[in-house]
Amino acid sequence: MTTEEIRNAVISAAHDAGDELNRLAGNLAAAEASLAAQRSTIADLSDHLADALARIAELEGPPQTARVLLGMATEAARWDERVALTGPVAARRVFQPTWSISGLIAKVKECLADGLVPVASIKPIPSSGTVADWAGVARGDWDSRFVELGKALAALDVPLYFSIHHEPRGGGVDTPAELVPWARCLARALPIVKAEAPKVLVGTIDNGHPWGEKWGTLTDAQLAVYYIPDLLAACDFLGGDFYDGATATNPGEPAHVKMTNFAAWAKRVGHDGPLLAGEWNFITAQDCRDTWPVLNAGPWAVACLFNSDDNNRSDLPASIGGTWSLKPDTDRLAAFRELLALAAH
Repeated sequence: MTTEEIRNAVISAAHDAGDELNRLAGNLAAAEASLAAQRSTIADLSDHLADALARIAELEGPPQTARVLLGMATEAARWDERVALTGPVAARRVFQPTWSISGLIAKVKECLADGLVPVASIKPIPSSGTVADWAGVARGDWDSRFVELGKALAALDVPLYFSIHHEPRGGGVDTPAELVPWARCLARALPIVKAEAPKVLVGTIDNGHPWGEKWGTLTDAQLAVYYIPDLLAACDFLGGDFYDGATATNPGEPAHVKMTNFAAWAKRVGHDGPLLAGEWNFITAQDCRDTWPVLNAGPWAVACLFNSDDNNRSDLPASIGGTWSLKPDTDRLAAFRELLALAAH
C-alpha cells in the first residue's frame, strides 16, 4: 500500500470515528434529556403525593389516642357475680401475696382464659414468712427466682402488666427514705423479668396518696428520694392505687385529682410510657364520671376499679354502704357502667 493510500485510509477511519462520536454524543444528549424528563415527572409525582397525604391528614384529623382499658379487682370467688352486675370489663387485677410462681401463673392464666388483660403483681415474701425481703432482692439473692418467674411469664407468650409489691407503704414503712429499699428491689428485679419475658410490661404500683392535695402529699424532691434513676429506667409503666380517701368525718379527695397530679409528675420526671391505675374507686357517681376525661386523655393504659368487700376501712362513708363494692340499683353502679360504655366505643 502506497503512502497516499495509507493517508486516505487513516483519514477515512478518522471520519468514521468522528461520525461514531457524533452518534454517541447524540445518544448521550437524548439520554440526558430523557433523564431530565423522568426527574421532572418524579418531582411532579412527589408533589402530588405530598398533596394527597396532606388531604388525607386533613380528613383523618390528628392521631387518635388509644382508649384506656377499664378493668376490675375483686374477690376471686365473686368475680362472675361482680361482672354480672357491672357488665364486661377488659382487664383484671390479680395479686400473689407471697412468693409462688405457680400461684401467680394460675391467676394470670385465668385472666387469659376469660379474654382479659392481666394486671399482675407478686410480693417477695417467702412462703413461710410475713415480711418482704426487699434488701435480699436488691442484693441479688432472689435473682434466680426472678429469672424463673420471667421464664414462666414468657411461656405464656402474651403481653401483660407486671409489678412487684404493690402499695409498699405499711408495717412501719411510710417515708421516702424508708421506701428506698423497695425502689432498689424493683430496680434489680424488674429488668431480670423483662429480659426473660420481653412482651411483659413491667413497672410500679405505688400508693396513690402522695399525689393528692390534702393528705400525705409529697413534693417532687421528696418523691425523687425513692424514685431513683435506676427504678425509673427499669419501668415500662408507672402506676399507683388511687382512692378517694373519704371517711365518715373527712370529705376526702376524688381519685381523679391524684391521677391528674400523677400524670403531670410522670411527665416531669421524663416518663414517656403508659400509666396504670392498679386500683381506684370513688365515693359519688359524679366522682366516677369526672374520672373518665382524665383516664381517656392518656397516657393511661389500664385502670382497674376496686370492687370488693375485702380490705375495706371501717370508717368508709355510710352513703356507699360501708364498703368499696358497687351495690345493685345505685347511682355509683350506673356511673361505672357509663364509663364501661364509653371505653367500649
